[in-house]
Amino acid sequence: MLFSSSARAALCMLLLFLAPVRASLAAGPSDELAPGFDACMKKAERTMEVNACLQDAYSYWDESLNRHYRQLMKKRSGSGLAEGRQDLQKAQRAWLAYRDSMAVCLSRTEGGTIDVLRSTEFLARETRRQDRLLARMLNSE
Repeated sequence: MLFSSSARAALCMLLLFLAPVRASLAAGPSDELAPGFDACMKKAERTMEVNACLQDAYSYWDESLNRHYRQLMKKRSGSGLAEGRQDLQKAQRAWLAYRDSMAVCLSRTEGGTIDVLRSTEFLARETRRQDRLLARMLNSE
């Protein structure tokens, strides 16, 4: 037996106590979808305005993603990295196909304006996730 029952109980209590703290740290100071998104949503009163906020968030992350992708491709253009460059290009194309197909799927779920919002929000969130992945790759190479 590695730990006594009282040590296991204390460890469990510590983990239960730290879980919410860890979650709040992982989320960062703000889990805003994109800079200015929360302020935009506070002003939005109509569906069209909400969609504009989501579209702005998507555009923000799409520009950042494209910048990080170009930087990674440039970084991998050196000798000995040609395969890594091809792998990145192949992976990014597959990810784009997934993202775009899922956005189309979400845009045809229930019918009506909620589908447009759901699809645009997915595009923004998924593009943010991919951008953060490419940024981590860029910083680790």
